[in-house]
Amino acid sequence: MNILIVSHQGVASGIASAAQMIVGDISQIHTIELTEAGVDVFADELENYLKEWLSKDTGIVLADLKGGTPFNQAELILSRLGLKDHAKVIVGVNLPLVLELLFKKLDINNQNELKDFVESSRLNIDCMDLYNQNNENEDE
Repeated sequence: MNILIVSHQGVASGIASAAQMIVGDISQIHTIELTEAGVDVFADELENYLKEWLSKDTGIVLADLKGGTPFNQAELILSRLGLKDHAKVIVGVNLPLVLELLFKKLDINNQNELKDFVESSRLNIDCMDLYNQNNENEDE
């Protein structure tokens, strides 16, 4: 599965770098980051990449912040180009989510698969102190 990570400066490249350290080949990951160059430069790069990429394939776009510029531009451009059947945007990118996608074949047009994937990704967010506290309360 091809993965595009869009983010504010440093986030996407950092996650991709960490994924490469863990798994090696990450040729199916591409990153585009919003930098000081501005929104117009980011949007142009994103649109050009999406047009080329999605003319041949489908994939997942991962964004860092819901309502942030990278997320908003990805949604806007996919809608404007009529490519929402070729890519889905998932917001809240993190390293465990990327690693899972690298090894999973996800049908982006299957709503149940997408829902299950998002739900399982949410389970990777935890606080061990809360977990340990809950276990201590159960033991009492």
